[in-house]
Amino acid sequence: MSFYTSLTGLNAATAQLSVTSNNIANVGTTGFKRSRADFGDIFATSPLQKASSVVGQGVALKAVTQEFSQGNVQFSASSLDIAITGDGFFPLKSADGLQDIYTRNGTFVLNDSFAVVNSAGQALMAATVDSSGKADLENLRKLFIPRATAGEARQTEKVQLALNVPADGAVITKPFDPADPATYNLTTAVTVFDSGGNDYLATVYYVKTQVASPEDPNSKWQTHVYIGNSKLRENLIQATDSKGNEQYVNKYGEIRSENSTPPIPVEKIARGVSRLFNLDDLRSMNPSVPATTQSFPALTDQLVANWKSGVSGAGLTLPDRVIDFTKLKGLGDPDADQYSIKIGGTSYQISKSSFGGNWADGSDSKWDFVAAKLAAAIGTGATYDKASSVLKIALERSDSLKQDIVLTSGTGAQVKELANNLGGLKFTINIDGSERIVDVTSMMFGDATVNKKFSGVEIGRLLSNELNKAFGGQRYFDFNSLVSPVTGKAQLFRVAVAEANSKDPVPDSHYAAIQIDATGTGQGSLSKITIAETEEKIKAEIATQAAALRTKAETLAAPEKSKLLASAERLATLVIKYDLVERAFKFTAGDGEKVFVGSATTSPNEIFSLAVSPSDVDLDTGFYGADMPPNGLPIVDEDSQRYGIRVDFDDFNKVFTVSSGSTGDSSSISVKDGSDLMSTLFRFPAVGGSPISTGESSLPLRGIASKPAILSGTPIGLNVSGKFAVDSTNSKFVITVDNVSGVVEMPIKSDYTIDSFRTELEKRINSLADSQGRTVSGVKVTVERNALGQSFFKLISGTAGDNSFLKVGANSVWGLSGSESARGTTTKWLNPKQASEIGEDGSRRPLYVDRDGNETTSSDGFDETEALDLWAPIFLDKGELTFDTAGNLVSPLSAIKFKPETIGDTGATLKFSINYEGSTQYSNPFSVLSQSQDGSPEGDLIGLDIGDSGLVSANYSNGTQKNLAKIVLSNFSAPTGLRQVGEASYLATSQSGRVRVGEPGTAGFGTIRAGARERANVDLTQELIELISSQRNFQANAKAIETNNTLTQSIINIRS
Repeated sequence: MSFYTSLTGLNAATAQLSVTSNNIANVGTTGFKRSRADFGDIFATSPLQKASSVVGQGVALKAVTQEFSQGNVQFSASSLDIAITGDGFFPLKSADGLQDIYTRNGTFVLNDSFAVVNSAGQALMAATVDSSGKADLENLRKLFIPRATAGEARQTEKVQLALNVPADGAVITKPFDPADPATYNLTTAVTVFDSGGNDYLATVYYVKTQVASPEDPNSKWQTHVYIGNSKLRENLIQATDSKGNEQYVNKYGEIRSENSTPPIPVEKIARGVSRLFNLDDLRSMNPSVPATTQSFPALTDQLVANWKSGVSGAGLTLPDRVIDFTKLKGLGDPDADQYSIKIGGTSYQISKSSFGGNWADGSDSKWDFVAAKLAAAIGTGATYDKASSVLKIALERSDSLKQDIVLTSGTGAQVKELANNLGGLKFTINIDGSERIVDVTSMMFGDATVNKKFSGVEIGRLLSNELNKAFGGQRYFDFNSLVSPVTGKAQLFRVAVAEANSKDPVPDSHYAAIQIDATGTGQGSLSKITIAETEEKIKAEIATQAAALRTKAETLAAPEKSKLLASAERLATLVIKYDLVERAFKFTAGDGEKVFVGSATTSPNEIFSLAVSPSDVDLDTGFYGADMPPNGLPIVDEDSQRYGIRVDFDDFNKVFTVSSGSTGDSSSISVKDGSDLMSTLFRFPAVGGSPISTGESSLPLRGIASKPAILSGTPIGLNVSGKFAVDSTNSKFVITVDNVSGVVEMPIKSDYTIDSFRTELEKRINSLADSQGRTVSGVKVTVERNALGQSFFKLISGTAGDNSFLKVGANSVWGLSGSESARGTTTKWLNPKQASEIGEDGSRRPLYVDRDGNETTSSDGFDETEALDLWAPIFLDKGELTFDTAGNLVSPLSAIKFKPETIGDTGATLKFSINYEGSTQYSNPFSVLSQSQDGSPEGDLIGLDIGDSGLVSANYSNGTQKNLAKIVLSNFSAPTGLRQVGEASYLATSQSGRVRVGEPGTAGFGTIRAGARERANVDLTQELIELISSQRNFQANAKAIETNNTLTQSIINIRS
């Protein structure tokens, strides 16, 4: 038996030697796993044997297993050499597709079908992936890597072309011809692709059409794009602002975006068919103008040259001044003692006693007799026509044109039927819906203008001033606080006039208390009394008080009598007029005479700023130093006030033009009902005649409203949240409004609130006037808050346009001292020009934009009336590039899209756009800064990338990058149970357990590395030791057999 026991040892040593030899033989095999021989001893007993006395029967080979330890990684130049680091096997499919095989050998190649296989033709299995690279582990397929794309060609849709065009390029006016290089400046070319991947060369021609100028500070280049002989047609591009917001235009050429300030209401944007407007056609703007109306030819040359010169007629043809006596013939014969006729300041009288106590001579009726005798009394220029019963009176001096002609009886009663009044210079004017009756008689025939010569231009200026006063913010005086409860009259002041060079104080008895009531005023109220009414009241009261002083003097003895009489006479000559420039009453006495004025009561007069003790009036100026603008309500309510009205005279056509103060089609003006004299002088329509007018317009004729001057200050340096004080250091404001400058002095008070201060400042600014008769109205003073919550003043002029002006100088505490002057803006407008084209018949056809934004010649669906008040989209000139003076591209800011174009006979249709973003116009030579396009042909494989996660990505020459699949790993619960089938491959068995599939790097699976191979995990040193060990084992077992043989031979020799 020992022979057999040693024989098992020889067999075991041989097996061990074989395993070791196999390991050594596969030391260079990729993915090979070292084998290990496992042996067990042979020990057999029977149930009846004594186990402790049984000898073993040798050794037996139990199993040859693999050790799946990690092999070293060796890098490779092939992307398809893949090494696994960690646990796992590559899943393979046999060439016949029937068997699932697993291996650590990651040396793969592409076969003729572009499948990834190993040297045995076994295909590598991989998971399909979605666009994000997520693997479907339930769907493993053979990994294919196409050598070229199929159906991956992309049609060019976008071309990005940034270039620099030379700033000094010459403008070419010659019609463009691609065959003539003299008709264009530059060219570039770019390759584009159709949907089949076929390439075409698109040539872009550049023609400079405009250089920057003050009128349009932009340079323009026209582009033309050709493919072969086919010109590509551009789609419309809607103009945008710098933020990319689409722009629209209204009927006045105003350009705004939907999100501009102010925004366009959504319902006001044209969404249907609209007229086509090009941005370049909206450049030549016109200033907005006011509504105007013209008189008929008015002043003659002689009248303009000799106006109010005192020359008879003065070149003016007047209507007949008549008194019609037929109106009285049916009234009987009242027996008056006398009749008088007053013409201007002169009265002509006749008395019954002069004619024998009889008003008739038998041949004439009483009235014919009276009329004839009055004509005789008047003398030159007066005639009586008995047949028509008309007394005609010719007036020779122009300064008497304003006077009434009144016939009175001997009792002084007016014979009203005989009153004849030319009516002065009056007319009715309506400006922007506000209507006023304007009387400019005093302007032309006042005391200061008698015998003064005027030109038509001067008359226009004077009329402008009067109209602005009539429609402006002039206020009433409010004297209600001065009304005495005893007399019911307003006690304005007391006044006395001292003789020249007098050094003695004026006695109280020489003062006259000036008090007025509301009798005869337009409003019948002392709270609403005009400057003119106040002046007339004061004038009448001066006369009354002078008479009272005379009466009082008669009761005194000399010398007091003579002193009081002298004082009364001086008072009678005192003239008190309100001065608009100084905003105060002016006291004018005789040469060197001194005027004293004080409160009329025992309390100070706040309205007139008078103390109880009289103050003397400055001899040179006539003022006593108080600033007292009218303190009442506006004469014209704020909604009816109008500003900036102008009257101009055309010296050539001899017409007056009246302009409303506001510009645009919302302005209107109408003149009517001129008095006889007004109609004669200025040729404005007479009463009952047709008005001359210009109304509002829904069509664009005059533009839009202009903008006022707006002056904003810096934060106010006082705490204005409560009450604050104004003193002499900060009470003055130097104001300039339009052409009127003045000083506004705020009353010194300690209890102002910001609202009361603002109101008083606004009122005083609007009381400014200058020596030319110009007044200030409509200025608004508001208090605003900035982002930090700080208060500041904002001033807005009443007038609008380029001539509107605001400037303020004041103590720095008000935040206005450092403010720059502000000017208004005359708005610009135009009636947008509709784009057109020349049709095949040579006629010009208007162009429209349909609902889809396409250009069309069809007006179907277009409503002219509806479109009038809508904002229509505006478009850029097709194919045009615009650069500003800094060389930056202004437009288009989006790509130029082309209409689909079929190229030649290929049948290929191209539809793409060119985006010139990044283009410049510098002084550098022409250059292409960048160029790209998104189309591509079919591509060849130029690169393969296998990530550590197993994701397989292929790169192709057309720029396409595709995620093809994800390499997965398989693993088993007992890898040693796998059955080795060669090629470092294994089959699953029941002993290995079920296969598990997972992504590399996840739990239970190693990672993979492309461009590397896993070497065999054989350790040659260990294997050599194993080899020596096997050899020794074999020798020992052989020696055991030899020993057994010797023993056996000895036994045999014993028998012999």
